[in-house]
Amino acid sequence: MTTRTLGTATAADITALVSGLYRDKQQPRGLLVIHARPEWDGPAEVVVEGLSVPVHCCRTVLELRDVVRRRHDAAVPWRVILTDLRDDEIPQGVREHFRPVGRSLELDPASTLLGLFSAKRTGGGIPRRIEDVRGMVDALAPHRDSLSPTSTPVLTAEHLYSALATHCLQLDDGTRLAGLLAWSASPRTAEAWEHVAETLTETVRSDLVAWIVRRHPLTGSALQSLWLTSGPGALFPAGFVAETLGASGDLAVPRALFRQHVGVTQNDAALREWGRAAAAAARRELDQGRSIAPAVVEGQRLLSGIESHGSVSLVGHSTVLPEGFRRRIDEFARALSACLSSGAEGPLLQSLSALEAHIDGAGSRSGDVETATALVRLARWNRSESERAVDRMRTTALPNAMNHYVGEVSWVDRAVNAAWRGFTTDPKPPSGQSEVDPDALSQQVLTRTLTARRDIDRAFAALAASQLSDSTRAGDALLVENVLSAVVKPLHQAGPIESDKAVKRPLLVLVIDGLSVPAAHSLADDLAERHSTVWQSVDLAAKGLHVAATALPSITAASRTSLLCGELTMGDQNTEKKGFADHVPGATLFHKGDLDAGISDLVRQTVYDTKGSPVVGAILNTIDDALDRSETIATTWTTQRITHMDKLLDYARAVGRDVVLLSDHGHVVERSQTSKTSVEGAVSSRWRPAGYTPETDGERTVAGDRVLTETHTAILAVDADIRYTSKKAGYHGGLSPAEICAPVAVLVQNFDGLGEGSPFPAAPPLQASWPGWWDIHLDAPAVAQSLATTPAKPSRPSASPKMPPATALQDSLFDTTPPPEPAPRADDRYSSLASMPFFKEQVATHRVGLKPRALADTLRAIDHNNRRMPITGLAARLELDAIRIRGTLARMQKVVNIDGMPVLEQEGSDVVLAPEVLFEQFGVTQ
Repeated sequence: MTTRTLGTATAADITALVSGLYRDKQQPRGLLVIHARPEWDGPAEVVVEGLSVPVHCCRTVLELRDVVRRRHDAAVPWRVILTDLRDDEIPQGVREHFRPVGRSLELDPASTLLGLFSAKRTGGGIPRRIEDVRGMVDALAPHRDSLSPTSTPVLTAEHLYSALATHCLQLDDGTRLAGLLAWSASPRTAEAWEHVAETLTETVRSDLVAWIVRRHPLTGSALQSLWLTSGPGALFPAGFVAETLGASGDLAVPRALFRQHVGVTQNDAALREWGRAAAAAARRELDQGRSIAPAVVEGQRLLSGIESHGSVSLVGHSTVLPEGFRRRIDEFARALSACLSSGAEGPLLQSLSALEAHIDGAGSRSGDVETATALVRLARWNRSESERAVDRMRTTALPNAMNHYVGEVSWVDRAVNAAWRGFTTDPKPPSGQSEVDPDALSQQVLTRTLTARRDIDRAFAALAASQLSDSTRAGDALLVENVLSAVVKPLHQAGPIESDKAVKRPLLVLVIDGLSVPAAHSLADDLAERHSTVWQSVDLAAKGLHVAATALPSITAASRTSLLCGELTMGDQNTEKKGFADHVPGATLFHKGDLDAGISDLVRQTVYDTKGSPVVGAILNTIDDALDRSETIATTWTTQRITHMDKLLDYARAVGRDVVLLSDHGHVVERSQTSKTSVEGAVSSRWRPAGYTPETDGERTVAGDRVLTETHTAILAVDADIRYTSKKAGYHGGLSPAEICAPVAVLVQNFDGLGEGSPFPAAPPLQASWPGWWDIHLDAPAVAQSLATTPAKPSRPSASPKMPPATALQDSLFDTTPPPEPAPRADDRYSSLASMPFFKEQVATHRVGLKPRALADTLRAIDHNNRRMPITGLAARLELDAIRIRGTLARMQKVVNIDGMPVLEQEGSDVVLAPEVLFEQFGVTQ
């Protein structure tokens, strides 16, 4: 054997041989001679099992003798010699020191490979060429200590390639397609593959990639082809393109161009699988805070090239690429324009769903989706409800007018606030310029809405001016000065029975200064989303206690003081503290300064002391303060945004206090439509003394004992665009329902003591708090039909339908009962789903607690309920409480959300199903 035909030793060879003798055969010292090329480009010493092993290259016997003389060096127990001399060319006197082996060893990478796994022989499917084996040894040797030995003497291809993927590429065996694509986009993956590509031969690389993609029969050949030609980093961007090519239509040309890029032909199913997995991977990466920008840029570049040659617009089908969202905004604008002209709402709902489906719809462009959703709602209200709402406000009594504002008109205000922000996305795509401007359409919708809202405000103000200005004319309306006696004190007395005696309920009374009814809706959503495992809402609306009318004018000094003192009065914080304690014996009241200074000590101790301080009040000024300085129109109020609220709720929870949420007044927001109205004598933003300039069409004069001015008269602003002072974010003091209506809510940890003998129901609300037009997930054809004609004459509202009793803990301030059970059909796709082996396997794996048939029936029920169901309704259906339903829902999602696809998702307090994706995931066709 000549030097040219000898192998070149590597660190892996030396490590394997020395480790086998030192560790496995317990040889403490040795001189290991390897018959190989006397060439070494590695480190002078190789570290093996913590030992530094010098490597010597010897071409002559003289060089061999020189190394042999140093064999007794105590500091160097092991040495390695690389020589091209055969044993018969080495004198016996030198060979006898080649211990512990007694001879030179031939370099055999196959033996080294087997040694790495403690195997005796290789199985089929493993390349056997020397260069193939040596490459695998070099790749795996650095991971020797973490390699798993084979369970049998045979090293199988499965075991070998699993080790290469796991240790060299950090890719776990069994990774699903979405996980594979996410892995492929990592910078660490690019570095790992570059090293593997330099180490492994082309044959082994191809076999390794084929082994990795073997679990994806639809896309495997395309993944392998693209990977081997362009690297793993090309897989993720190509998936974004594949998603657009899975759409229907004449896509022969763009698919042919994509085939040239990938290298193989793909059918519809393969394109859809690749595209869905890429979208799921993108969502997963973003959820975990990792950037996908490089893959997105490359995907957009690739798709733009295909579009430029194929003369077909594809990017609108992408749920990931930013340009896809812009195209969807354009489609939404076209559908909105058509809806405003014809009333056909189906295409509009579809275009809104397309915006929600895009990854930016829940991320960087979520505000645009909120704006679009609000516009759909407002367009619907304008067409079907606005005239009826105005007439109802003109012809009803004051309590009904307040209820009408809370139950319907306040939701209009909430939608207006969301729509007013407009779109941040450029409405004009660079190609295919649209003649439809979504911002102009937004203003068209909003102008019509605000015109109706002005009429509603004026009708309400006329009613309020005559009935709220004097307490003798207020009728059955709950007034702010009566809230303590009508809500707080009776609730305090309505404790559970212990030892034949009613125990008083300890209370925490939170007065959220400036909380309007629309803001209260947002707060209710947050409480339902994040606090429903603790708090349940009492159905105050059933007793007419859910909204109170402010004092006049609706300013803090009048209305908050009257609220806390239980009588009509003006005053300051000292007045409020004394009045609260006098009206509710044993009560303690904390203002903003008290909370800021003592939230963690004095306030906490007081809330915890349920005996010494049975009723504790706290004034939360975050919203009222924000009106002076921040852009409240864009604020979604949550317990986290309101300073101290989360902490106070937690204190109350810890000691079993129930919570009363109150507001002293609402507010109107600044929309920058008009400038300041200059009038004589005005000192406040929304009211002015009477006796100066006469009232205008947008104002009302009030007079009576509930008007807390020196003369008991005042002129109050009604139209939302009137202000008498400098510009701020919002205002109060006027006579619009947004300012006059102060929301009231009660949160309890249990209903013990309520019900019979109590003015409060022992159950949460049975009906949804939002009006019917708010729900945009109704059946599109039915909606389009119902909106085709505007009612010629408003009809008297029908009574609320009877609802079945709730059987489970409700998880929002205002909630729905479980929907009626749909009659199951014996032969439908859900029956097929229940019998699918993979579906049964998923149900068993994730331990849902339901049989496959029961889970399929539950999914059918969600589908038949317009593809969504309140979580409380789902809990009632499954007979679970609010805590257990969360875990069950999470396991249900694991069953059906294959590769992270959004099949079963939670949206606020609802669970939403995408049935077509569900059936496609499990291959259900009938």
